[in-house]
Amino acid sequence: MPGPWREQRRLQQGGDPRRRAAVRPRLGVLRHRGLSGKEYKVPIAVIPTDATFVIALPWGRSTDWVRNVRAAGLCTIRRKGVDYELLRVFVQTEVSGRTFPAR
Repeated sequence: MPGPWREQRRLQQGGDPRRRAAVRPRLGVLRHRGLSGKEYKVPIAVIPTDATFVIALPWGRSTDWVRNVRAAGLCTIRRKGVDYELLRVFVQTEVSGRTFPAR
């Protein structure tokens, strides 16, 4: 549909899709060890930044894998066939002045 209606529809659908793609989470696999020493793999939605990864915690900080990773202080993320070892893991509830609910 040409004309001003097209622009209005684009804005209603969330703006420029190229901007949305820049922050759209990508799937990855997080590997960690439980307290028993057994290795676990958890599918995650991960957003890479310049220096680290941002992982959403839709079920909160009290899930088993989050507690295990925080206790160990490290984990591995596999994204696009490449393994990234994370050595300093922490939970952050505020990014760029925007507060996220902490469960």
